[in-house]
Amino acid sequence: MEQILSFISFNTEIGLKILITIAFLIILWLLRRVANALIRQSLRDRYNGRTWFWARQGLNLFTALLLILGLLKIWFDNSNRLATAIGLVTAGVAGRDNSF
Repeated sequence: MEQILSFISFNTEIGLKILITIAFLIILWLLRRVANALIRQSLRDRYNGRTWFWARQGLNLFTALLLILGLLKIWFDNSNRLATAIGLVTAGVAGRDNSF
């Protein structure tokens, strides 16, 4: 087992980041549920399908933004590593063959 962990370079720093990521995801999920309930409660008397739709879209967008920023903050301590990761992803997308 130790050989496998050393092969994928799993250390205490990565383990801690995984635990922080899991805690962050749980907290974000709970906050989203609370915000969703508050929106539903505030729109209860004047229910309008369109208003409810746009309120949920705004909440989803805000949650996604918090998720991306939080994960970037947790996993990329060094901006050079972030730039490298973005470069690899964009190179992979650019090099992908789109023909079917």
